[in-house]
Amino acid sequence: MAASVQTHGPHARIVVPRGIIVELFRIIDERAWSALPQVFHTSVIYERPGYAPFEGLAQLTDFYEHIRILIGSHRLEGVLMDEPFGATWGEFIGQTRDGVAVRERFADVYVFEDGKIRRRRTHFFRSAI
Repeated sequence: MAASVQTHGPHARIVVPRGIIVELFRIIDERAWSALPQVFHTSVIYERPGYAPFEGLAQLTDFYEHIRILIGSHRLEGVLMDEPFGATWGEFIGQTRDGVAVRERFADVYVFEDGKIRRRRTHFFRSAI
C-alpha cells in the first residue's frame, strides 16, 4: 500500500494512510504472506505476548507461515493515526490449526517509518495478574 508524500513546508515527510492497517489485516486474514513487505518495513520488530520479539521481515514472515497457530478473521472496531504512531483494536474470530474455536479481543500499537510499519505491539484482553 503506497503512502502519499507531503511536499510542502521545510520538512517534507511520508504520510501514512490509515488504510495500511486495514491492509495488514486483509493480508493476515487471507494468509497472503508474500504481500507482507507491502505493509512492513524490512527492519520491523513485532512484539506479541508469549513470544520473543520477531525482528526483521524474514523472522516475521516465518512466524506467519510456520509458527502462528490461528486461522480466521479480524474485525476492526477502530483505527487511530497520530504519525508516526497508530493504533487499532477489535476482535479475532477463528480457530487454531487443530480446530479449537478462538474468539479474542486485541489492540495493536504501531510505529511507522518510511511509510510502513516499523514496530508493532499486540495486546490481548486476558487476565495476566
